[in-house]
Amino acid sequence: MPRDTIDGRQMLGARIILKALEEQGVEVVFGYPGGAVLPDL
Repeated sequence: MPRDTIDGRQMLGARIILKALEEQGVEVVFGYPGGAVLPDL
């Protein structure tokens, strides 16, 4: 089965990233949601 499909259905980009992280054994992911990622103008 191609890597970008699950149960014969095409996966979206976000699902592909999550699957790749799972395959690598990643258990924790963090980020800065909201305004923290926007540059000051």
